[in-house]
Amino acid sequence: MLTHFSIEGFKSFGSPASRVSLEPLTFLVGANASGKSNLVGALRFLRQCFLHGVEVAVNELDGCREVRNRIQRAKPFIISLSASDLPVKFDNGVSYHVKSARYALSLDLRSDDGHAKVASEQLHVALVSESDEIIYKLTRTGLTVTIHDPLAQDRPPEHSFELYPQEADRLVAANGLAGLGAILFREYVCGWRFFNVAPGLARQSARESAGNELGENGENLSVVLNDIQRTEPALLNEICERVSGSVPGFETVRPIRSDIEGKWTFQVVERRIGGGLNPRSISDGTVRLLTLMVIAAWVSRKATLICIEEPENGVHPHLAESFVSALRTVSAERQFLVTTHSPSFLDYLQPEELLLVDKKEGLTEVRRAADHTDIKVFVKKFTLGDLWLQGELEGIP
Repeated sequence: MLTHFSIEGFKSFGSPASRVSLEPLTFLVGANASGKSNLVGALRFLRQCFLHGVEVAVNELDGCREVRNRIQRAKPFIISLSASDLPVKFDNGVSYHVKSARYALSLDLRSDDGHAKVASEQLHVALVSESDEIIYKLTRTGLTVTIHDPLAQDRPPEHSFELYPQEADRLVAANGLAGLGAILFREYVCGWRFFNVAPGLARQSARESAGNELGENGENLSVVLNDIQRTEPALLNEICERVSGSVPGFETVRPIRSDIEGKWTFQVVERRIGGGLNPRSISDGTVRLLTLMVIAAWVSRKATLICIEEPENGVHPHLAESFVSALRTVSAERQFLVTTHSPSFLDYLQPEELLLVDKKEGLTEVRRAADHTDIKVFVKKFTLGDLWLQGELEGIP
């Protein structure tokens, strides 16, 4: 899992770097514009750099000016992270998995023409098999790259080379030819998933496509529900049981395929109501909660880290316990990072699962609730939600 990461020079994050420690389940809480979304956005930005390249990632955020910190404009964007026991492995006669990984990236964003440059990269990966442990290292400064790879077969274990100038904005760690350590780390980062559920989009009918993946806003929910019903009907029943425990009258959901358009939609069956209700007749809260439960129980199986933004929108506060319970159960296998404004969610968290986000003098700061001087005394009498609303933890709404 991702144990910690540091951000510097990205949007509201300035210098010195903000260090963030993560648990299997971590919630971020803070006022509007404090930087919660920017923290998640830094991870998303890194994933885009690995998937599509730095240029695409920067352009997606409307250029270097929108990526870099506006107050400390001359500072580079720096992100570093540490992870352990990653859920990725390679098996080709000998099975290797990633015991630990450390990665650091520095981007020069001073150009106003949108052309960011990679100033440096460092990757350190411990690969473990049944009988051996090897260390993979990648170091890059500008266009000069040095790789230490004991598994290399067509070149010396340690070799250096120069990149072409046109490769100044490409990550070496994202290159499939950079060695097994880099390949597995890239697979891990590209396995991060980001969600901000919009019930209006989750309601829409959809055609089956390659992968049938749930969209970031809940698109393709009906297709995913059909996949679950077809392959694991018992799991769909579990999802429905969790929703029915929180939504009065909810009984089950059934995917339906249109014979004319060939699209999938779904209906919700409620107790004491004949037939099913079409998506437009279902409340936003029910659609959102159903989508969130699908993310927790199904989508998380293929992901390596799941980030969810503000799940409370349109959901009644009394559903918080059910949602946190579902995430905590799944977090034994996959890691979750959730942003929220809702004190209801905080009531069901432990101090080490809560990060407090504040903005001071225009720059975002992140603190752990567990590091608060009197937190052990406070939680004997109050919930974390109460403490936050009272202003004891700062980052008040």
